[in-house]
Amino acid sequence: MGIKDGTLRNRLYSLSKMGIIASCGGNEYQANPNLFARGEWKKIIEQRREFEMRIKYSPNGETIITTEEIK
Repeated sequence: MGIKDGTLRNRLYSLSKMGIIASCGGNEYQANPNLFARGEWKKIIEQRREFEMRIKYSPNGETIITTEEIK
């Protein structure tokens, strides 16, 4: 890919902190199904139920997004 291992890890960490992806353990990540979805709606709804996304706002107006895969 033309990038260093550390750079990729930093980018994955940043995407995880922004709620775009969630770590499924090890070296596996899942795209947030609330942001990205493709396929049958029945399956998409099931994926969204297994993926928790919380959005909070700090007193100074910062958006804090956390995601977690529900097992």
